[in-house]
Amino acid sequence: MSCIGLTGFPSDCGANIGGVKKLWIAQLTDVASVTINGQYSHIVDSIAMFGGARFVEWRILPGNCSYTVNGSRDDFGVIEWLHTVTVKLNRRLGRPTSIIWDTINGSRDLVCLILDANGNYWLLGWPFGMYLIGEGGSGTNKSDGSTYSMTFSGESPKMELLISEDDIPNIT
Repeated sequence: MSCIGLTGFPSDCGANIGGVKKLWIAQLTDVASVTINGQYSHIVDSIAMFGGARFVEWRILPGNCSYTVNGSRDDFGVIEWLHTVTVKLNRRLGRPTSIIWDTINGSRDLVCLILDANGNYWLLGWPFGMYLIGEGGSGTNKSDGSTYSMTFSGESPKMELLISEDDIPNIT
């Protein structure tokens, strides 16, 4: 549903649902180009990958992934955005988790593609990439459970970038 806000710009007045439904990861070096819309600096007109490379889906459980984008401005007026994607693992699954961990833990120059619960696709980590770090532990009591998380983090001169659903089959 669309409605007109106080400034005369149309805005979506439908439900706003939190959460991430899907997460894809790619190496920054696999992204050939990202063309930003000339009028709107946070909208991607097109995205292309090198040599048939694709974003790889990282399967997540519902309610276990989120992202944030925090802006800051330095003394010279330069605005930087910190992109952070956090994935919670309910438990460490031994070998499967270790393979993922060993493959990308500490990796730099990653980019994340996210499908949020509102049906929007977002590109994070462009153009400088993100790195992955993790943390975890056993908890204190039986009811605490294990708490492991993997966090992608990186700075960008832009907020998260909105990608058209039409571009998704070409990159995933």
